[in-house]
This record gives sequence, C-alpha cells and structure tokens, in this order.
Amino acid sequence: MKLLQQFQRSYLKAAVLATFISAVVGYFLTDYIITHETDEELLEAKPYVEAYLSKLDTLPSRVEFLSTLIDVEKHSSTDPLRAVYTDTLDLDPLDDYELEPYRRLTYVAELKQGRYKVSISLLQIAAEEIVLLITLLCIGLGILTVLLIGLASRRASKRLWRPFNSLLQSLTEYSIGEFGEFSVDVSSAEEFSELSASLNIMTAQLSADFHRLKAFTGNASHELQTPVAIVAAQVERIAQIPNLPTQVQDALGKINEAIVRQRLLHNGLLELSKIERTKLEGLSKVDITALVTEEVSRIKDAAEATKLRISTSLEKHELYADSAQASLLVRNLLSNAVKHNIEAGWIEVSLSKSKLVIRNSGATREVDPLQIFERFYRGDTRTVGAGLGLAIAAQICQQHNWTIAFSQDYNAYNISVGFIH
Repeated sequence: MKLLQQFQRSYLKAAVLATFISAVVGYFLTDYIITHETDEELLEAKPYVEAYLSKLDTLPSRVEFLSTLIDVEKHSSTDPLRAVYTDTLDLDPLDDYELEPYRRLTYVAELKQGRYKVSISLLQIAAEEIVLLITLLCIGLGILTVLLIGLASRRASKRLWRPFNSLLQSLTEYSIGEFGEFSVDVSSAEEFSELSASLNIMTAQLSADFHRLKAFTGNASHELQTPVAIVAAQVERIAQIPNLPTQVQDALGKINEAIVRQRLLHNGLLELSKIERTKLEGLSKVDITALVTEEVSRIKDAAEATKLRISTSLEKHELYADSAQASLLVRNLLSNAVKHNIEAGWIEVSLSKSKLVIRNSGATREVDPLQIFERFYRGDTRTVGAGLGLAIAAQICQQHNWTIAFSQDYNAYNISVGFIH
C-alpha cells in the first residue's frame, strides 16, 4: 500500500471516529442545554401559576393550558418539599390525549387556599425534535467536512508527492552503466531537492565505479586469455613430439583438460556478467517451438556419441523474449542433460504453452535442489565444466520473469521453466 493511501486511510478512520464522538457529545450537550432552558421556563412560570391559582375560589386537580399542564394536590404535611425536576409521560390535550414526554417541576406552594403540592409540566416533543435535528445536522456537517478535507488533502498530497514520483520514475529507468542526473521538479519541496542531489552524487559514484570495474574486467579478461592460449599452443606442440612417454601424455591430457575448463569458466563468467548487465527492452515474438527443435538437432551428435535416445513432445507456441538469451537457455539445459547422463540413457523434451520440461536419465546420486542453480555448483565432478550453465539459465529466467525449478526422481533429473504470461 502506498504511503499516501495509508495516510488517507488513517485520516478517514480518525475523522469518522471524531465525527461519531462529536455527534454523541453534541447530542447530550444539546439535550442538556434544552433541558436547562426548559427548567428555567418552569421556574419562571412559578409565580404566574401561583398568582393564577390564588385567584380561584375552588382549586381544580388539573388545569390544562394548551400543552402546559398544572396539577394541584392538597399537601397536609408540614415538612418542606424541595423543588424537583423530572421527566415524565402525560396526556397531551392538543393531540387527542396521546402520551407524550413532559418536563415537570414539582414543589409545595403556599396559596391563599392553603398549602398545596403543585406540578407544572411543559411538553417536550419540540425539544426532542430539536435535539435530534441538531444531532443529525452535526453528523451531516461532519461527514461533509470529512469528504471535503479528504478530497482537498488528496489533491494537495498528489501535488506535493509529484516530485517524489518523478524521482522514483527516474530511478526505475536509470541504468548503472549510463551517466546522467535526475531531472525532477523540486520547486515545491526542499526535502526532495536534497534527496535528488544526494542520489545524483551516489549514482554518479556508482556509475564511475562500474566503468572502472568494467575496464578492469575487460583488461583482465584479455590478459588472462593470452597466457592460456600460449600454454595451449605449447601443449599441442609437445603432444606432436613422437614417442612421448605415457606419463608425459597423461600429464599433457590433464593440462589440456584444465585449459578447456579454464576457457569454459572464462567464457561462462563473461556471458553471465553480460546477461546481468543487459536491460531487456523491446522484446520480440519468438517461435519457441522452432528454437527448441533447432537446439535439439545441435546436440544430436553429442547424444549419439554416448548412445542417448532423444524424444520430443512440442506444442506450437510463441512468446515475447530476447531471442539470443532464449536460445542460450535451451542450449544450456540440453547440454546439461547430455553431460549429466549415463551410457545408453535418454532425454525427454516437452513444451507446452505454460512451460518447458527437460528430463534425462542419470546416476542415482542426490543433487541439492537449492544449490543447483548457484554459480560453480557441480553435482558431478567427473564431467568437464565450470558449473555455470544452470546459473546462466537461472539468470535468463530471472531477466524474463520466468520460473525455473529442479526435481529428482529415483534415476531421472527434471528441470522445468515456467512461462509467465
């Protein structure tokens, strides 16, 4: 989840919680204010009610004045009665005597007729409606405020983060083998300007180090090939001398094997380094079926030399890939199947729209599936090789976002390449 989305989600949660709390607090606060005002009205009505009742010769038990109710009851006790405010339900004379909420003040009044308990009740329907209306209004305003602030924050955040997104895009497109600085609009934020400057310094240093390392690798590669070529030439020259002792011939064979392995290692490392530096762009559609068929035909001579049987099951399939790397991938996997096989063994090649699978017979020895794609790993030290073929294959798969996996049966090895569509 992006940082902006995390901020907006956190803000929305906080805003909703704040709106809910404000609505609850507003409801009770408004209810308290209206109740307090009603109590003030009841208190102010006391002298008028007492004056009205004192004028009457006979006191009725109830007086109805619109929605205001006055109840009078003879109070025989001499104990003082404290004025009490209560909420109650009573009959509303203006609404067919339906039960409605009232606010009531009860106290003892000294009238000319004697000592009476008087209850004055004011209708509360309007007050409750006002409280509910104000609460709903607060909730509506809160939601509207949250939405407006959220939209404004979203637009402002996008504008503020535009330099960072531009910088991120420049980093994504940057290749360490290329010199160049980032071009980012940083006029609105000094922090992004400082970040861009720091990255410019870092990438310039990385690029300079890369070119120095590249130059050193090229020079070292050239210098390493020269003495190897001289040694190979001298070995070949000595081998042509007639009647060489058996020990000398064996020694020359071992030297020649070491030279072959050194060349394989050298070429493999250069190829792996080249693949790692390659940035795949503009992939072309490759007929993977024709490519596999061609590579299978190339290894037939080597397979026939050890009496290997090759069988294929290939579906017609095309995919977008780097043609040269795809050929190298299939070639390395087939070469690996030939090298790590047994006399009169077999190789099975199957291709579908989702994967390429190469199976081959082999000795019943355990191979570590976690290390087999690592550099210099050699499951069988009896074969000539640098241990880089499957590492190169794995790197090519990584470049194309394909998967590669190894599994082992009792006497068979399986390598599958999964194509991501």
